[in-house]
Parts: sequence; structure tokens; C-alpha cells
Amino acid sequence: MPVQLVSEAVNLGIHALLVLAANPGRRLSTVVIAENLRVSASHLAKVMQRLAVAGLVSSMRGTTGGFVLAQTPEEITVGQIADAIDPVRPFVACLLRMPRCTEGKCPVSQLHASLQEMVREKFSQVHLADFQKNMESFVLPLADGVK
Repeated sequence: MPVQLVSEAVNLGIHALLVLAANPGRRLSTVVIAENLRVSASHLAKVMQRLAVAGLVSSMRGTTGGFVLAQTPEEITVGQIADAIDPVRPFVACLLRMPRCTEGKCPVSQLHASLQEMVREKFSQVHLADFQKNMESFVLPLADGVK
């Protein structure tokens, strides 16, 4: 049974930063990144703002603007991305999908808490640079909107 470990926004943030990591030194607009990932540009814009506030990306406005990584892929962890977008987000779904369960009052609440702790620990150990496999699909050709 799948358990949602991260929100859609965190997943989007991870993927967006992987696009930036695969295109070092190039300022990419939210529209270009969104098109590459096939996601909503408006949703991505909100995610990118949170990443900018956290200092993980730098942004520049205007026709030659866009986003670049503010740190190297070796310095940015998945945990930093998750914390920037959804700080201390607990699991929101019961492992048994029981709608009557409330946090802390479910017999498996301790399991939820320990899983969350394990995920957070692992996220703090994984860096963007660790995602080398299949990164070629994130390298964008030089074109309009990609500087």
C-alpha cells in the first residue's frame, strides 16, 4: 500500500531543482521549467517563490530573468527542499485509510511518527547531486526563453 511521503508541491520542487541542476548556469523561467515537467506554471511559480525565500534558488525578473540554483547540487538536500515548501509536514493519511483516525489517537500513530522521522533523516542525507541517473531528460536545448 503506497504511503504519500511528500506533497505534490515538494515533489514538484525536487523536480524543478533537478531541471536547474541539469542546466547549470542557465536562468530558466517557470514557464520553461513547467513545460519541461508538464505541470502548471502557476503552481510551480508558488513553489519556486518558497525555494527562493529559503535561499535554494536565485531569481531575476525581466525578459532575461529566471531561476538558477543558489547553491551547488552537492550542497542542496532533499530535506532542505521539503522544509522550504512544507516545513514539518506530518503524514496526513492513515496507513489503513481509516477516516475515523485522528493524529495521536490512532493505534498506529507511533508508526506514523517513526516513519516520518526515518523519511526526514533520509531526506537530510540525499543531495541533488545524488540524482545522476536519467538526468539527461532534464537537460534543455538552447531555445527562446532559456538563457
